[in-house]
Amino acid sequence: MEWKNTLLNYMLLLAFLMAASMLLIGLTAEQKSMPLLISSSLFTAGILASLIIYNKKSLMIEERYVVKFDEEFISCSHPEKITETVKWSDVNEIFAIVSHKTPDDPYFWVLLSSERGQGCMFPLAAKNSRDAIEKFLGYEGFDLNVWAEALRSIENKKYLVWKRK
Repeated sequence: MEWKNTLLNYMLLLAFLMAASMLLIGLTAEQKSMPLLISSSLFTAGILASLIIYNKKSLMIEERYVVKFDEEFISCSHPEKITETVKWSDVNEIFAIVSHKTPDDPYFWVLLSSERGQGCMFPLAAKNSRDAIEKFLGYEGFDLNVWAEALRSIENKKYLVWKRK
């Protein structure tokens, strides 16, 4: 797993350092301060465990989405949702969507839509999404500035990044 600069990872690091320092203090402390050190260590270990569990859960949410594509189609599947598929040649708009519905949902989505009402929507961190995104980043008229604005945004908003001419 690679390091990502997120608040959650920094919280995990801080909790780990707190737990390690409590352990070191506990090893060198006098007998009368042991109950306080034990309770502090257990509290810190509990925080650390909670953060690790939450971090794994949030990673698993986006990783449960799987993007597959070939020269003709792109699709996104999820074990608890209907697989969405659209032909590349039918895609007439691509959107970047920032959505903060709940803390457990992915917040950055990519939507490829067609005039026929078909589309494919997946979170930015879905499996295989990077390769699919690289494919349409090269489309003529793709607006990298709007894409970058969406990536930086914390506002719930739908950004049109490409439209077929």
